[in-house]
Amino acid sequence: MFFFTVLNAVATINSAIDKGNAEDTVLALSNKDAKLPAVLRQPVNLYQSELLKFKQANDGVSTSYKNAVFTNHGYSKEYKFILQL
Repeated sequence: MFFFTVLNAVATINSAIDKGNAEDTVLALSNKDAKLPAVLRQPVNLYQSELLKFKQANDGVSTSYKNAVFTNHGYSKEYKFILQL
């Protein structure tokens, strides 16, 4: 169940980035289900512009994860997972 909760949060982040609304992007990044570190409220436009540029620069890099941004997050000492953003 944990995995699907995170995937849903990531899908919401991707959707917010694609729509171009900085406030929605920060709200999606702040979702506790995304399991991301603290998100600051001040640089909302910076988050939006940098994440969008990164996604656009990686367009087509992977056929199965088009427009993906990958972050390695440690869940525990024994378990690591890759989170698609």
